[in-house]
Amino acid sequence: MERSARIRELCQSAVAAGVLTEPALLRIEKWLADDQYAEYQPAIEEDLAKQNWSQLEAAFGTILPFGTGGRRGVMSPYGTATINGRTIAESAYGLASYLREVLSQRGEAEPPLVVIACDSRHRSLEFARLSAEVCASAGCRVKLFKEPRATPELSFAVRYLEADAGIVISASHNPPADNGFKAYWSNGGQIVPPHDRQILQRIAKIESLPPRTEHVGESALIDFLGSDIDDAYLEALARQSILRLSDEDRAAIRILYTPLHGVGNSSAGEVLRREGFSGTKLFELQSALDGGFPFVKDHLPNPERDAVFQDAIEFANQSQAQGQGFDLIMATDPDADRLRVAVRDHSSSQKIKPWILLSGNQLGALLVDFALSYRDWPPDAYVVQTMVTSPLISRIAKTKGVRVIDKLPVGFKYIGETIDAEGPAGFVFGAEESLGYLAGNYARDKDAALATLWTAELAAMLKARGETLLDRLQQIYKIHGLDVESLWPIRQFADSAQPQEASPSAAHQVVEQIRLRMQHLRLKPPVRQAACEYDEDVSWQQMDDLLERRTWEAQAASSPQTVASLEAGDARPLAEPYPVADMCWLFGHTIEGAEVALALRPSGTEPLLKVYLFSRLAPELWAGEDPLERREVEARRHARMVEKFLAEHFQPPAVSMTHGDVQGSR
Repeated sequence: MERSARIRELCQSAVAAGVLTEPALLRIEKWLADDQYAEYQPAIEEDLAKQNWSQLEAAFGTILPFGTGGRRGVMSPYGTATINGRTIAESAYGLASYLREVLSQRGEAEPPLVVIACDSRHRSLEFARLSAEVCASAGCRVKLFKEPRATPELSFAVRYLEADAGIVISASHNPPADNGFKAYWSNGGQIVPPHDRQILQRIAKIESLPPRTEHVGESALIDFLGSDIDDAYLEALARQSILRLSDEDRAAIRILYTPLHGVGNSSAGEVLRREGFSGTKLFELQSALDGGFPFVKDHLPNPERDAVFQDAIEFANQSQAQGQGFDLIMATDPDADRLRVAVRDHSSSQKIKPWILLSGNQLGALLVDFALSYRDWPPDAYVVQTMVTSPLISRIAKTKGVRVIDKLPVGFKYIGETIDAEGPAGFVFGAEESLGYLAGNYARDKDAALATLWTAELAAMLKARGETLLDRLQQIYKIHGLDVESLWPIRQFADSAQPQEASPSAAHQVVEQIRLRMQHLRLKPPVRQAACEYDEDVSWQQMDDLLERRTWEAQAASSPQTVASLEAGDARPLAEPYPVADMCWLFGHTIEGAEVALALRPSGTEPLLKVYLFSRLAPELWAGEDPLERREVEARRHARMVEKFLAEHFQPPAVSMTHGDVQGSR
């Protein structure tokens, strides 16, 4: 009792000093007082003794939400806001409890069936088995992948096995210190409202977890999935093939493939082997399953980062010097739901041909053009994309008479939801700028293996007639217009003394800094009537706040010298059919008349701010120029525009972007 009183007094002093919040205090007290948290108490008490308030606040200040990619965060020994054994077990139990309630309301007596998979991250297999035992102990039947597998294969398995739900233990492309819990519904798609809120409510009501009476390897309720599910998944992928190519054409395309120490070789790599792309070589340096991502630059396995390709490009260049060059480099993220492609520029006069990294938007444009050009579709065909994906994809589809759904929130789960709402028969293609693509009816989540197959087929067809993906991209720009899109993930701010190591406290600081800056932007919207004076100037004419549902529009100035800035109170209700999201959009134009749009949003999967910049150049602004070269020029201009905007309007000023942070503009 005396110890509890001392701890409470210490914590209350921290609350009074403003270094610990009241909700965090209440959660700390609960975890220290209840025997069910006994295994976590020594680590908590150690941090209390050290008065490590930033760590304790980050671990207990909130409850880990279901974000864009499920429940995802830094792994730590304890806490309601981090990934640990307790939060994983509670997530599994919350899902199982909700499932049983739903099936009971439907009058279904059979126990729910849950499929569980994991990626190659640290503790992923442990957390997958823990989830299986918790679900089984809660009365669910479980089908468990024995080895790490691709997230889209889990989506397929839920549909194929007619399961009620699915779980993937993964943090996708996040740093090695992270992990996560993704929940899938019976359609094979990630859970969406209201299911996510219902599951979180069940988690919040958990007083204690029931004892785990079922154990992997011993329980009749837990079965391991075998190679037959792998074969069924790969056969479903093969049915998505667009072209009947000759064996010679398939073998002729030379591909260097890297799974970045993730699971992709079992899906993307395997589909290339099975479909006859024998010119594919696995990049051995990054092929071993390893959650530390030891041979990936900075140990950050996100293929959106140009730096991820550094070692593969070096290897490919050495191979070319030895007379064994590659046409493409393909990289999938650790759970193999995203693909990025680098293309050798054979038109270059350099002896060692340079590599051009395609953005998610560029590959999406190539793939939707490919699908609509070489396959027949029904009259009700449609293409789906998220709101931050390039409008070029929409224009390609509309030009070919295909309907487009393009105002979806960020997150591929909304594309999966739309497929079910609109009907799968007319579904052509789904795309998001962050390297996510899907076609067909076999899954409801993005699949790098599908994108790998289509890209290989397209590249092989083009090579057979003496062209490359770059040639086709140039043709698309000339037909549909030149769009330039860039993405900047901002991880650090100038006025924040943030620790560089991955930790809950570091992540918490970044999230708080982003929240404050978004609040400032809403109070001081940078919309005004003013002339552009320099090339990097943009006259922002409108700002839409998708969270608070407000919009600001510039009014005509009373004189040429007038610069009218707007305040928060000058807004009117937002009329655009945007979803509710923590995001602000700005629209304007440059001095030369190019249309510009900028979007800012906190990431739903990592502690960072995502800044998107889109510009479209009218034909007269680049007539006679090479479109890819002009995009390079515009990409550099984008960087200057974004830095200028952040410095002037996203206060306190953000630090300059560091090398390797920019994606999608080249």
